[in-house]
Amino acid sequence: MPHGRGHGRDAKRWTATALIVLSACAAAPAVAHGAETWLEPEPLSEPGTSNLSARIATNSPGVAAVVWTEFANGRDPRNLVRVSTRKPNQAWVPSEQLSGDGEAGSAAVGVDPQGRMTAVWDEADKVMWANKAPDQPWTEGQAIPDGDGGNPDLFVASDGTATAVWQKGTSADTLVIRTARRPLGGSWSAVETISPTWSYRPHIEGDIAGDVSVSYTHEESGGTSRFIHAVDRPNSGPWGPPIPVAGPAITDNISDLVVAPNSGRATVFWQNGSTSDPLAARVRAPGTTWNDGTTTEISGTTPGRLDLQERDRAAVDGMGLVTATWIAGRKVLTAHRNEATGVWTAPATPAAIDPGNGTTELQNAQIASNLFGRAFATWTAAGSANRFALRGPGAGTPWSAPKPIDGVPSDAYGLDLAVDDTGRVAYVWGAEEGFNIDSLAISTFGNPLSSPQPPAQPGPAPPANPPSPPANPPAPPPARSASARARLQGTPTTARGVAFVVTMPAAGTARIIIERSGRARRSTVSAAKFRRVGIVRARLKKGRNVVRVKRVKRRKLARGSYRATITPKVGGRTLKKIRLTFKLRR
Repeated sequence: MPHGRGHGRDAKRWTATALIVLSACAAAPAVAHGAETWLEPEPLSEPGTSNLSARIATNSPGVAAVVWTEFANGRDPRNLVRVSTRKPNQAWVPSEQLSGDGEAGSAAVGVDPQGRMTAVWDEADKVMWANKAPDQPWTEGQAIPDGDGGNPDLFVASDGTATAVWQKGTSADTLVIRTARRPLGGSWSAVETISPTWSYRPHIEGDIAGDVSVSYTHEESGGTSRFIHAVDRPNSGPWGPPIPVAGPAITDNISDLVVAPNSGRATVFWQNGSTSDPLAARVRAPGTTWNDGTTTEISGTTPGRLDLQERDRAAVDGMGLVTATWIAGRKVLTAHRNEATGVWTAPATPAAIDPGNGTTELQNAQIASNLFGRAFATWTAAGSANRFALRGPGAGTPWSAPKPIDGVPSDAYGLDLAVDDTGRVAYVWGAEEGFNIDSLAISTFGNPLSSPQPPAQPGPAPPANPPSPPANPPAPPPARSASARARLQGTPTTARGVAFVVTMPAAGTARIIIERSGRARRSTVSAAKFRRVGIVRARLKKGRNVVRVKRVKRRKLARGSYRATITPKVGGRTLKKIRLTFKLRR
């Protein structure tokens, strides 16, 4: 959500419930948002300072955090990292200093579904970190062991596991991408290098299961050509090899990365050649490599321009609907791809969010989406206003007409954007007030704080340009030979619970009986007996689903040996049962 990864760049964005994580949501009507408005901006910056590089993250209930770099001339250190947080339907608290006594650089933050926060930043050429439990203060900043370098990015998974990536090196022929992971409450893993030299500016995203993808810029031919590389890591396995994805690219930051939260389908965006060239996207399907992916010029023959700043140029929701925005011909254009069909609405004719009037220069386009498909785009019109439009849930709904963002100065500029799963929007913006003085503020779009936002309803995305369906078409039953498959994902623990990967021949449901083994009462009985713990029910889509179970009947799964019996159903038919055994060791 994405970038404040995992964190809610698109939520960021998506999140998991306390009990289970489902890979599909039931269709329901969209929530009416008639009472929504822009609330009064909340200033965050200290007087007389310059505040840049803000990154925001949020989770499902609306817990949020924003980090940024504060500069003050004549101070030692001149650059600090500050942070502000917000509880659901409350105001942002006054900011506090997160970094220590060293010169600080950029920062990133993540918020997991339980409201636990993790932040990383670079300080005195080391990557630092701190975390915050609900209703507790931030811990003191500490260095990631062997974490020399800077320009970090972060993804926080549903179970609280944090994966940080950053660049290390002082010149192009020494620059590499490094990474480390920290499970909730644990220590950081050994640092690994996941790129060749001449590599920098990493982006990281991941899915609900904790699988992550990283994209970065890699220079070849002595720095004369820039290419986009990507590398993946499953939650329970090692990093794969880095793979060239695209290029040559016009410059080092004309790219973006999104990962669908439920399926793990990843998409990299970039711009080749020059600002007159089209934009392209490459898609990696779950369980495949980037070499197997498909590339589409999503802007067709229309020139596109991705913003050079650290902003989110693409977003993805819980149904795998990917939407990209860019500026071309003084217009804000958009294209989307429905995961169910795999078809982009472009390249034929990209849709215009803001058709423009041909005279106003547009800048700073960015987009965010929540789990249920509500997308929100913002951009600035030079000397005019900060503008916005919203869409959703679903690809079939139109973008609203562009409107000014109330309460924001006309010369302000957007820095970051997030939409939580209640539909509330947080827009972080800055305004130049003098030499080396840039104020920072947050504007919120939604209902007044005295009237909390209703929970969003899931809305699956319809296919792009779908044909007219027959009235009440019956769901086709699966073939008699159709069956579901299931396996475990990762290592079950008491902290993370157990994750089942269920592959369905068609959309349906599953009933999962969880049983725990116990000692036999008689010595003549050698096989362990199982006692039922409880039942979990899940709604599933066609293909790969991830169901994570942490608690049953509000009780956390304890250490021990377990058996899960999964009974899938499709179209009223019960499929063959699947039985899995697993152990929770810690």
